[in-house]
Amino acid sequence: MLTTRDHSETPAARDEPRQPTGPPASSKASWLLHVLFSATLTGLVFLSALASRTLFSATPSGATASARARPNPETEDEKHGARTYAVYCGGCHGDAGDGKGPAHLWLDPRPRDFTRGVYKWRTTPSGSLPTDADIARTIRLGVHGASMPNWQLLSDRDVTGLVAYLKRFSPKFAENPPPRPMTIPPAPAHVGQGESIARGRVLWDKMKCASCHGEGGKGDGPSSATLVDDWGEKIRPFDFTRGTPKGGARPEDFYRAFSTGLSGTPMPSYADILSDAERWDLVSYTVSLRTDGHVAGGTPPPPTPLTATPEPPKTADATQARRTP
Repeated sequence: MLTTRDHSETPAARDEPRQPTGPPASSKASWLLHVLFSATLTGLVFLSALASRTLFSATPSGATASARARPNPETEDEKHGARTYAVYCGGCHGDAGDGKGPAHLWLDPRPRDFTRGVYKWRTTPSGSLPTDADIARTIRLGVHGASMPNWQLLSDRDVTGLVAYLKRFSPKFAENPPPRPMTIPPAPAHVGQGESIARGRVLWDKMKCASCHGEGGKGDGPSSATLVDDWGEKIRPFDFTRGTPKGGARPEDFYRAFSTGLSGTPMPSYADILSDAERWDLVSYTVSLRTDGHVAGGTPPPPTPLTATPEPPKTADATQARRTP
């Protein structure tokens, strides 16, 4: 509940030394663990990038973890993006962008293979390429529960350059016109309310969501053990009762996933099957499955530091300040 400051204290009380105030010890401990995890993960990424530059720089051509050639940047944005990528991204995604950097064997899920031009989190129709804003959003926010941290330390120019350079890994971007994004509106006021949840439950059964996600939404449906992604890697259906989805925990993020699908995974798009209103009802039901105190229509689960770090002032390009030898 909200409280107000007590202004009735006496002058003597104001003169007494105050004890430091702040969050309880448990909150401080949780915050410290989040900070340590974020710092450790970012450190591992940097070490992987350094390993790729030192362990493999002197090997014969083709002897690295990636056998493909890296793209040749042409525009100024692409050239800047190539430098940024070499410092921050190649250790996991590989110099050729095929997801086979030096660290990929130790990561689960595996780093994205940019050469295929397949992106999960988009505002574009199923099977389409992402927009530049979609790619930039993932760079900025990271991927919860994966080894992809947020890159709030990068400047706007760094991110713009990365987006331009990442698109060079797949010929699909040059061969296809720029995709048109779908409109993702704010969640209606009825989302998370009783009648909407009830309608969503009917749609949950109609769309056979339980076959993958389970009757209770715990990701333990009868098909869950057999699911694989387009790369042949085993993929686990999301447990709606707890945790934070990789693409975001807001009702709008659920709606986007139901509308666009998750390319490269068994999760389809419902844009041509369910109406806008029905997709919002399905959002109501899936978010209502949460058992950790966060319910539909309320405050979404708090983001971890990997998605909540305030963006620093853009005073200089990160690649200039942190460039490795």
